[in-house]
Amino acid sequence: MFKGTILNYTKNPERRFTFELGVDANDDPLAAIKVGLDAIGTLAFVLEEPKAIAVITNVGDSNIVLEFQVWVDQSETDFAKARSIAIRETKHALENEGFSLPEPIYRLRFNDKLEKAIEHMQNSTSSAKSDMTITSTTPEPTFTHQDNENPVDDKDKKASEGASQSYFARP
Repeated sequence: MFKGTILNYTKNPERRFTFELGVDANDDPLAAIKVGLDAIGTLAFVLEEPKAIAVITNVGDSNIVLEFQVWVDQSETDFAKARSIAIRETKHALENEGFSLPEPIYRLRFNDKLEKAIEHMQNSTSSAKSDMTITSTTPEPTFTHQDNENPVDDKDKKASEGASQSYFARP
């Protein structure tokens, strides 16, 4: 015997999905929410009521996590495909408006034994006159789209829109 409420998602046509995207900690999260909701609002399968919303769920060291909540009519739209397209279009809109979606940053700390081992390796290779050298390098930063006048973005957007239409075509 069940003691809790059972929801039959196939019976109720309105269904909500959520997804999270993180923007850079230096970006304005409210502006990012507006851009994301505007992008979601242009998708034909998104219901006007209940309205899509977005909230800040977490502030990390390198990003601010935004959660988008979107409603669809699953009797007319494939739920999983709608979620996938909404994520993609929101991500593209944020990037096109100059928001960066940072990857996690990990800081590694090594103990003295490892530093001594590396130093020993460097000394032994230099005394053996080996061609191998150990150097420390800093990775070059990569930049996202900084300007909105990128013809590739327009081409990608048109391709995305075409793919979205064919993606939802029912046989």
